[in-house]
Amino acid sequence: MVEISTGERDNWRPATLDPHDEGCAWRRWTAVWRPPGPGRWTLRARATDVTGAAQPEQAAPNALGFLFDGIVRHPVTVA
Repeated sequence: MVEISTGERDNWRPATLDPHDEGCAWRRWTAVWRPPGPGRWTLRARATDVTGAAQPEQAAPNALGFLFDGIVRHPVTVA
């Protein structure tokens, strides 16, 4: 499952998974977002696996940078 949030609050909603990728380790997804107006926004996405484990808000410390698992914030500016 993939969910998206369009703000800093935890207003998560489901994204649509691409059916062509079913059974693959990586899945493409889409979500429609219409900003309420111009300004700066933060988009976030998180995945949850079949065991119910979801990506954490912050990644665990990892000196080598492998297996990054945290939610990444994507700043967007709407004109």
